[in-house]
Amino acid sequence: MASAARSIFLSGWIVGGLAWIAFARNTPSRLYVLTGQYNRRRTSANLHETRLTPANVNPRDFGKLFSLHVDGQVYAQPLYVSHLFLPGRGYRNVIFVATEGDSVYAFDAAGQPRTPLWQVHFTHPARGITTVPAGDLHCDQITPQVGITATPVISLRRHAIYVVSRTRIAATHGVRYLQQLHALDLATGRELFSGPVAIRASAPGTGDGSRNGRVFFDPRRNNARAALLLSNGQVYIAFAAPCDAIPYHGWVLAYNADTLRQTAVFTPSPDGNDGGIWQSGAGLAAGRAGHIYAAIGNGAFDAASRPPRPDYGDSVLRLGYRAGRLAVLDEFTPWNHHALNLRDGDLGSGGPVLLPGKLLVQAGKGGTIYLLNRDHLGGAGVGRDRIVESLPHAIGGMWGNPAFWNGNLYFAPAGERMRQFRVWHGKITARPVAESQAKFYYPGATPVVSADGGRNGIVWVLQLGAYRASGFDQPPVLRAYSAINIGRQLYSSRKHPRRDTPGGEVKFASPLVAAGRVYVPGRNDISVYGLLAAAIRR
Repeated sequence: MASAARSIFLSGWIVGGLAWIAFARNTPSRLYVLTGQYNRRRTSANLHETRLTPANVNPRDFGKLFSLHVDGQVYAQPLYVSHLFLPGRGYRNVIFVATEGDSVYAFDAAGQPRTPLWQVHFTHPARGITTVPAGDLHCDQITPQVGITATPVISLRRHAIYVVSRTRIAATHGVRYLQQLHALDLATGRELFSGPVAIRASAPGTGDGSRNGRVFFDPRRNNARAALLLSNGQVYIAFAAPCDAIPYHGWVLAYNADTLRQTAVFTPSPDGNDGGIWQSGAGLAAGRAGHIYAAIGNGAFDAASRPPRPDYGDSVLRLGYRAGRLAVLDEFTPWNHHALNLRDGDLGSGGPVLLPGKLLVQAGKGGTIYLLNRDHLGGAGVGRDRIVESLPHAIGGMWGNPAFWNGNLYFAPAGERMRQFRVWHGKITARPVAESQAKFYYPGATPVVSADGGRNGIVWVLQLGAYRASGFDQPPVLRAYSAINIGRQLYSSRKHPRRDTPGGEVKFASPLVAAGRVYVPGRNDISVYGLLAAAIRR
């Protein structure tokens, strides 16, 4: 009975928790992927995939179908809306793609046609408005240009996609940098709500770069890397920096989704330094109570000092509104936070994933898996951590998130094989229950799962670095594994390299699986995979 009850609980949580993969009753083709990692809990799981199964995802029946060409690297996860009405074009299944070329595209999901249904640029070179050259940022992580990096978020009710753009504006009086929040109409790309709005912020503080008792958001030094979050009518944007170009501070900024008015400002390092929210592209997570969970990178931590100060480097934070502002309601900081900071061992190189039973899993560069109670995160450890569970050195360094499906966690750490752990009775198994044969070179990967509820689970992952020793100038490998046992590989794009090789590598890229197709972000294109014509005829 206990096992049956647990199964019912998990099924209810899975179905009830995926408000961001929405389906209309009796119309299973009405699929919407509206946010990074498929849902606000950031589980990286699409539980309504009925076409792709372990039986037909194989080198004979599955492969690359076509490519969609764009004007820059695609760091942001594509998003998907089915049965969207476009004036003059009727109802279409649409994927939305944002690029470092500062463009947003709407494409027909089936590639009919392969040209954009609409495209919006945020640059105007003739007026001196361009993307930001990587050299201006003293960082080689995104090259040669920086435009849109963070995965956008979609509101169906508002018929809008929210996007953060970056531009460089050259004029006779000098150069300035601008970041803007846009709300674009899903059907046309037209700006909504009198947008865009310039992103500006400041907070009381005496930390690095402060002036007159305040620290300021810097549109040149701050970079929106984490996926945008839409929760309780607010659009949340998290910022770190390009590389560790000091001085900088992390930020979480909130905007009203209906008006684009800024409603809250938070920095985790107002009296210190750094504290970026990187999460390797993974988004802030949100629970049902509307609380926001963020993982902070290396930086000053003195929140446990006497008297306490408001700096939270290498911490997991629960944020919420208190007295009209976004504030820390709870936090977890590992006992060895000082050592992590000294060796650039960011806890926040990965993002939080919310699990059933009020659990939260977090892993960073140190390779320790932390399992937290998200209602009582554990505070600052002194000698040991007061948390649900920790598995020291269980994996290699994480630059990305695990995926969660049917009681399984899938980690693809840098330099190691992908590992599958079980979550059982509120704990994670001490040892992995399965491993992949392939190794995942730096920076590892963020796996995603497609399944039909608790059936036909497939783990999809992009293996970077398989073709080179250094540099991101070669194609990745798309691999698929049985989610029951990732020791069983179903498919690899290397089996048919002439047919199936995707576009060039993009750091932290993660595939989108939707309605029988797999969309792989690349350098200047999206590679689209699915069942081949012969397999469909069979």
